[in-house]
Amino acid sequence: MTIKLPAVAFRNVFRNLRRSILSAVAIAVSAMAIMALLALLETMETDMANNLTSYYTGEVRIRHAEYEKYERYNPLHLSLDTEEVTSIASNVEGVEAATARINFPANLYIDEKNNGAMGVDFNTEQAFIDFPAIVNEGRI
Repeated sequence: MTIKLPAVAFRNVFRNLRRSILSAVAIAVSAMAIMALLALLETMETDMANNLTSYYTGEVRIRHAEYEKYERYNPLHLSLDTEEVTSIASNVEGVEAATARINFPANLYIDEKNNGAMGVDFNTEQAFIDFPAIVNEGRI
C-alpha cells in the first residue's frame, strides 16, 4: 500500500486541477501574508530600539549605584557630577559622543495636549543628533 501512495496522491491532485490550483494559491497567499507581518514586526522592533538608544537612553547609562533601587521615586539626591562623568566617558576609546540626559516627570502643555519633557544639553546633543531633520519650526 505504501508503494502506491505517491501515485494515488498525484492522481488525486490532477483529478480536480482547479481545486488543487486554488488550494496552492491560498497556501501561497497566506504564507506571504505571514512573512510580511513578521517582517513588519521585526522592522518595528528594530526601529523602536534605535529610537530609544538615539533619543532617550543612549548606548551606555551611567548612574549612581543606588539609583535603580529608588528609580520610581526620581531620586535627585542620587545624582552624579555630570561634567566629571562626561569627561571620563569621553576619554574612553571608541566613544564618539557623551552627554548627560535627565528623565524627570514634567509635562509641557502644547496645542491642548500634555507632552513629556526630558532634560538635555543641546550643545553636546548636536554632536550625534541631527536636530534640523527633526525640528520643523523654531530654533535651538
